[in-house]
Amino acid sequence: MSDITHEKHLLIRKVFEKAKEDSLKTTKTALAKYLELIFLEDLKFSISYKTFDRYYEGIFLQKNPNYPIDKEVLDVLSRFLSYKDFFEFCHENMATEQRKETTNSDIIKINDELIKEKLPQQFFGQATQEKIEKQLNSNLPKEHITPIIQEKQQRLNRIILIGLGVLTFWGIFYFGTIPGFQQEKQIIKKNINSQHISSVPIQIVQIPNNKGNISVDMKPKVESKIITKRRKECMVWKGTHYDSVYCDSAIPFPLEVLNPAQFQIKKIEKPDTLTIENSIGKVWYSKNKGKVEFFTSRGVHPITKKELNHITPYMIKTHILHIKK
Repeated sequence: MSDITHEKHLLIRKVFEKAKEDSLKTTKTALAKYLELIFLEDLKFSISYKTFDRYYEGIFLQKNPNYPIDKEVLDVLSRFLSYKDFFEFCHENMATEQRKETTNSDIIKINDELIKEKLPQQFFGQATQEKIEKQLNSNLPKEHITPIIQEKQQRLNRIILIGLGVLTFWGIFYFGTIPGFQQEKQIIKKNINSQHISSVPIQIVQIPNNKGNISVDMKPKVESKIITKRRKECMVWKGTHYDSVYCDSAIPFPLEVLNPAQFQIKKIEKPDTLTIENSIGKVWYSKNKGKVEFFTSRGVHPITKKELNHITPYMIKTHILHIKK
């Protein structure tokens, strides 16, 4: 397979994978018809579904890997995948494959002297050390040494974890049953209670009696404290709906100030259930890079922040009814 044939094969495969993900279709003909509609509507470029069918059969299935495709068509197919043109698609995807190949070859290549330095005899034992050195000096491939090292390292890690667990359990049991330790805990608890009682303020009340004398009544003054419950005043988008969170929450998602109207928005995960009768005036949509998403309320898109549009009969016919076919 020549370089350009390999790149065309990769391009066609990614185009059909994206079409399958966006349209939820599975058959070749249905995907080809979907691509014909999307390319005409979004990219303003006409490619018949029969041509897409030939791309799939010839290039993707390798029945005719040298099937010709014009450069203009290659650029449009690349733009469907959010690339500027076919050159940018090739540059980024081929660089990614080269990095993968380089990484895999680096893992396989092991320097003999480095292994001998990093694996001292007392760490793995005499038998294992001799086995490794024997393999290093033999004609066996270097990658056969890696499983031996990994097995010994995993065994050592399990022993360390078991030892730490035993020490932790023993510490909890030992300190929890020592009489002196329990007595000290009781003394600390009593001191805390006594400090709490002595810190209660006293209220002095003067009460006159029948003989004109004044008696003093000392009563503890009870102070009432109002505990204010924290409120979740921020929200975060979880892919299909919003969740309310504290504004100082350490989460790897962008936080927004809680907006009651925006908070009601939910993404419709099964758009094929929508019809003209149950959607008009009740469903909103957003279209971004050829992908259409449907929501249950008015507002802005949780990610792009673009204003959502009212769904129309045209949108239902072009983007929903063809999914059901």
